[in-house]
Amino acid sequence: MSMRRWVLHLTFWLCIFAPSTTYAEVSVSTRIELAGYQTALAHRLVRALCYAQADIHRDENLQLAVETRDEISTLLDAMIEGNEARGIAAETDSTTQTLLSSTQKIWTPTKKKVDAYLSGEPFTDKNLTKLSFKADSLQKSWASLISRYELKSTVVGGAHNLGVARHIAAANRQSSLIEQAGKLSCLVWLNGGPDKAKYQFDQLSQILPTFHLNTFGLAFSHTAIGLPPPPTFDIQTRNFESWLEWVSLSGMFDATLDGKVSPDELIAMAHGINMLTLTFTETMKLYLQL
Repeated sequence: MSMRRWVLHLTFWLCIFAPSTTYAEVSVSTRIELAGYQTALAHRLVRALCYAQADIHRDENLQLAVETRDEISTLLDAMIEGNEARGIAAETDSTTQTLLSSTQKIWTPTKKKVDAYLSGEPFTDKNLTKLSFKADSLQKSWASLISRYELKSTVVGGAHNLGVARHIAAANRQSSLIEQAGKLSCLVWLNGGPDKAKYQFDQLSQILPTFHLNTFGLAFSHTAIGLPPPPTFDIQTRNFESWLEWVSLSGMFDATLDGKVSPDELIAMAHGINMLTLTFTETMKLYLQL
């Protein structure tokens, strides 16, 4: 991702959590989105490091890794301790505090390993693959938090709020899935292809159909997976744009599964993932207005 695009992405969050925002306005739905965003960041971090390890736009991806690492730490601290500048009050619910503490216990040693890599410590491809497992652990921890937030949403606002929360959780999961798919595609290539990276290959083989189905369902509805029609015309339009972007990108992932992806295609894949992420970010603004 270019610096300009990264700045645009962060500007969205600065706008949401501006100093004038009150805690009441930072709704449970927003916290669900923020937790899902953290999941996507964890996978993006490993994706950037994998590209750097593979010497694909190394300097740019190292810079992306630095920015992503710092954003993870900043947002996690804000969710635990509060951040007045972003309008986030400290978490007071004891169960949620425990879940956030568990997440921090995973992130702290992971960050130390990332710091070591970024400081120039030699890393093997195997070391990098282990970092991918840490991102998966963070994903599971954030998923527990999202479930907690959904429960709180029901208590606070009833069935309507729960429906909105689930819409946001489903849409937000897309950013995590596409970042995870990008991470895994790089790891499959870095480790010598599908036959030598069977675990990552199997993960990718499961994620891609899920992402495909969710992208279709969010754009056109899919009651079998609990996705009713988009709640507004603007959201429908954005989700349709995501569907079109995914259709154009999916062939590169197919090439990864076939063991035929090239470094140039990995670069194009990263660009496509960044474009999808930007579309998801714009769509999320609309979901958060519901």
